[in-house]
Amino acid sequence: MSASLHSIAFTALAIFPGFAFSADYGPAHHGGSDISLNNGDRIWGRHDGIRVFTVATSATVTVAPYDGSTTSGRGTLDVEASAVDVGGTITATGSGFTGGGGGAGGGASITSMRSSCNSPGGVPGVGDYGTSFTGGYVSGLNGSPGGAADGPFPGIPGGQLDGGYAAAAANGDSSADASLSMGSGGAGGSGTPGWAYLDTWDPLNPVANCFSGMGGGGGGRGGGIIRLKATDYFLLRSGARIQADGTYGSDLAATGQDGRNVSPPGSGSPGVPFPGGRGAGGGILVDLTAAPQAVFESGSTMSSLGGGANTGNGGTVKVFYNPAAWRQNYATVQSGRYFWTPAFTAVSPGWELYD
Repeated sequence: MSASLHSIAFTALAIFPGFAFSADYGPAHHGGSDISLNNGDRIWGRHDGIRVFTVATSATVTVAPYDGSTTSGRGTLDVEASAVDVGGTITATGSGFTGGGGGAGGGASITSMRSSCNSPGGVPGVGDYGTSFTGGYVSGLNGSPGGAADGPFPGIPGGQLDGGYAAAAANGDSSADASLSMGSGGAGGSGTPGWAYLDTWDPLNPVANCFSGMGGGGGGRGGGIIRLKATDYFLLRSGARIQADGTYGSDLAATGQDGRNVSPPGSGSPGVPFPGGRGAGGGILVDLTAAPQAVFESGSTMSSLGGGANTGNGGTVKVFYNPAAWRQNYATVQSGRYFWTPAFTAVSPGWELYD
């Protein structure tokens, strides 16, 4: 944190006791200092040279989401410290590869000598880096297919919509080294068809009726990457969470969304919109190979599920430990794959954006 920001924070604390700023922590070498994260803080990239890395009890710290760059470090967190003490939540849920845009609903148009109507297609759901499609005015036009997602195993528009971790729509991971992947995004869902008809109950005064289709849901985002390495002591306290889950694009009863952007349905449309695909879970590694002591308390959790708590396209959780060290592991692990072993092959730089 800069000196000016420290000064502002000090002034605010003096005027408003108990007030605390949330802060952003980009990649840095910390020169042997302590890092203590509080509720609302964001962090991303590699952080090394740390004496004690702490996440306060009940705090939620977010890994900044992937921004399309392989050099910014966003979407990943790589911490190396002498001691790691996590009392709150570190979340990279939805911080990975992005979902595709939903398809637009179909438009409708009908014309007679006495009555006509036109209705545009329903607005599509928006995925962060996906393409959204527009509807037309043609009678009965089918909704557009959803847009493609991002990542090495993205959901497929019009096919298997869910993203994958190391395989299409699945975990597929058999790695035994320290490599990790971000979860791929889900594809956007298709829009529903438009609908038009001519009410001729009164033949002299027919009434044209047009209904636009609903926009499809945007795809969910994949989970990001979290790697924590302790060289002296590691503690995951009761109630603490390390999570890199994917998000769910949308549900059948709702308008399309990717967890952030929402699309309204077309007016009076028959049917329901197709939801976007589920983002895959990301990767978590706790590296304890150099730590003589490690405790995962009862009630702690490590989670890398696909969107909607799906294990089918869940990510991977890895724990590497020193077999000669003292350790207790009572954590609950929820993921597509859990790999707990003292035997592993080191890779450089210790984690990978792509598996």
